[in-house]
Amino acid sequence: MDGRVVLDDSSLTLRAQEADNVADYAVVEEDVRLVNYATYGTRRLAPAKWTEASTALFYRALAAFGTDFSLIALLFPEMQRAHVKRKYHKELKENATKVGGEAGTATGVGGNGGEGRCIAGRSGTGGQGGLGK
Repeated sequence: MDGRVVLDDSSLTLRAQEADNVADYAVVEEDVRLVNYATYGTRRLAPAKWTEASTALFYRALAAFGTDFSLIALLFPEMQRAHVKRKYHKELKENATKVGGEAGTATGVGGNGGEGRCIAGRSGTGGQGGLGK
């Protein structure tokens, strides 16, 4: 009031709380469960079962869509993007020429038909890696 500080004397004292009657509390028994940093972490991805037919479809999709694993995963409703990416890396190790050829035929956004892409450390320079030209 009028620029003066007004102090309420009743706010300067604390009133003690009444003691709770613990006998009125209900007993709750909980399941003992270990909770640590890994409790709410991501779950491990189960391995995928790839048949010969699904592998053939994978190669056709790789030729059509390139390395867009999200788009390829839409063709396999039972699999996630991570499954398709794992399959790509596995096939890249085992059948590098087939994977490189299939992924290189996809037409990307630029429409260059895959030219200039470097797949698995290889380029279209005959094994020179593009640096020896």
